[in-house]
Amino acid sequence: TRQQQPPPSHCSSPGAMAKTRLHYAAFLVALTIGTCGAGLTNSGMPKISQKKFEKMFFSAAIPKDASQEATFVQIGAHVGFEANDPLWPPLRKVLLWETAQARKWKWLLVEPVPANIRELKRNLAANKVTQGGEIIVENAAIATNEMMASGQQHLTFYAVSGDIDPITGKDKRSGKFLPAYISQIGSFDREQILKEKRSWRKVNLDVEKYIDEIQVEVLNIKDLLGRHNISGPNVSVLMIDTEGYDCPILKGIDLTLIRPAVLIYEYKHCSLEDLRKVHDIVSAHYEINMLDAENDVCWLKK
Repeated sequence: TRQQQPPPSHCSSPGAMAKTRLHYAAFLVALTIGTCGAGLTNSGMPKISQKKFEKMFFSAAIPKDASQEATFVQIGAHVGFEANDPLWPPLRKVLLWETAQARKWKWLLVEPVPANIRELKRNLAANKVTQGGEIIVENAAIATNEMMASGQQHLTFYAVSGDIDPITGKDKRSGKFLPAYISQIGSFDREQILKEKRSWRKVNLDVEKYIDEIQVEVLNIKDLLGRHNISGPNVSVLMIDTEGYDCPILKGIDLTLIRPAVLIYEYKHCSLEDLRKVHDIVSAHYEINMLDAENDVCWLKK
């Protein structure tokens, strides 16, 4: 059992249900108009403010039992501490509090791209906030149940070339700069990188020459947690950011066995059908809010 504030009142009242239907109506209109290939920008869930998100996160992410280790699992960590990372701002406050209270915590970060792993480890070592607990960096990718059914332990993963600095976006070959987020786009689906070809065209570069094919170890979330002796019911926070695979991965998770107090996932690349299925599955156990134009945040029901 964890400390958790009551879910927003609009999630359970009749009026709230009407508001939720209105959110979905607006969502469908947005999809009909189109998003210029940028992916979904509205999950159809009630929006939560950043202030309320951070307040509820702090309450939910800290185990009520002081002897229980707080565990944070971040899938798709990239290099850490980025401006567009919704996890770091509230997590920083929790880590500082946990360390000040001399309580145990563990942060497991999963990242498939070797170049990103190197920067991630350097960033973690340089950040004083991360010195009070256990940090684990796993060089692997989380796959769907269907992908795992093949029995292969390694699969092809598409990443932006290691010639692109994962922090600044500078290309070592040409000296030109791409958007700083560009190396965050890595996926089992090559098309996810090609969707950003406009960014390459702006600096007269050919995206096709900057796609690396790498073989990565693949795990499902259950095996990942087992490898690091993390109990599914005791996960404090689970964040998933897998560039197009969030919804397929979520559809394969048994939320009766893996029950993070806070669940964050990127809905941006989900199809409308997949997102509806995920909302149906997740809402049986969680209250769901749209956090921003890319992510949903879910609060475990009491």
